[in-house]
Amino acid sequence: MEGTDKLTFQVGPAGFSNDEAAISISDMRATGPTLNLADISLSTSGDARSALSFIQQAQRAVVVDRNRIASLQTRLERSIEVSEAGVERMLASGGEYQRARYRQAGDADDEIADSGSGGHERLGECGCGYRPHPDAVAVAADAPT
Repeated sequence: MEGTDKLTFQVGPAGFSNDEAAISISDMRATGPTLNLADISLSTSGDARSALSFIQQAQRAVVVDRNRIASLQTRLERSIEVSEAGVERMLASGGEYQRARYRQAGDADDEIADSGSGGHERLGECGCGYRPHPDAVAVAADAPT
């Protein structure tokens, strides 16, 4: 990364601000503007003493960015744990919620068929298996967390 770039990661299921994690990492090249170690001279003991302050500043800058990376890693690990817990809850429920939603969708399909709208409203009506039912998306969006 050159300069100070910001990377944003999607870490949650939605587009809300708490579902994103961002990190900015400075230019960590020894000759870059953050560390600025290019002009350090160790030729004499006086130069070496004055170089210590530059080296200490560079060390602090590295620690700050290392802590940012560790914080992002922790955030990613937490997001994984939350997602895993959600999947476990869905599996533990035996899919009852989803089955109930699909049964409701099936009832709605019967109503559409009774209205004579035709087309792909019923599963298998034309043999292709296409089912563009409005509740199909709602099953995933309405799932309890």
